[in-house]
Amino acid sequence: DNELPGKSLAAAPGQAAADIAEYYQRGARYYIAEANYGWGASGLGLYTAAQCLWDVAKAQKADEIREDFLTKSFGSAKEPMRRFYDLIDGKAKPLLSAHLLGGMYRALEEAYAQTTDPAVTARLDDLVAYVRYVELFRIYLNAQGQERQEAFENMVKFCKSVRRVGMIPDYVITRWQTGYDKTVTLSEEQLEAMTDPAPGHEKFREIVKVGIAQNPLLTFSPRAFSSDLV
Repeated sequence: DNELPGKSLAAAPGQAAADIAEYYQRGARYYIAEANYGWGASGLGLYTAAQCLWDVAKAQKADEIREDFLTKSFGSAKEPMRRFYDLIDGKAKPLLSAHLLGGMYRALEEAYAQTTDPAVTARLDDLVAYVRYVELFRIYLNAQGQERQEAFENMVKFCKSVRRVGMIPDYVITRWQTGYDKTVTLSEEQLEAMTDPAPGHEKFREIVKVGIAQNPLLTFSPRAFSSDLV
């Protein structure tokens, strides 16, 4: 799923809580899973799952866990961030689009304006890194030929520059993606040669402003439909 919005199991916190409660009711007492560096898409879901696995009764209080997460993570900026997490919630089946990216960038811009807390600002910076990764992934996904290779290399370069924040699955992108997608290549020498300084706060603010300008909102919410026709 490359930790894209709404794609991983942890990207739907309410469903994760409900599943854990059902497993427990059916007799399960141990839960083994795996996770990527992917706190951008799955942070709230992993937090919810950890709470419910520790005390299964909390599975009935997924909304309270969500509120706890938003309050502790974002303080006075929690309302725009509530909208951010609503946008990427798996239950909303978010469609990878300029509209989705525009909504995410705008929520982050509003959140920046509503906090002076350095810790909250740092968390917002980390989430900007995640949204920029999603944007670069979309550009790569829609490109063909040489443009696709160039877009892939741009994405890899950015992933390397922000790997410290743990928001994106940088190892999957830098080491495995060429196995999934045979239209792109990346040698070990190329990977080692790709260097870019880690973005600072001002760079992240610039990314948000450019992202808002380049990803306009639609007057309606796009939806992805299945092939199960009625």
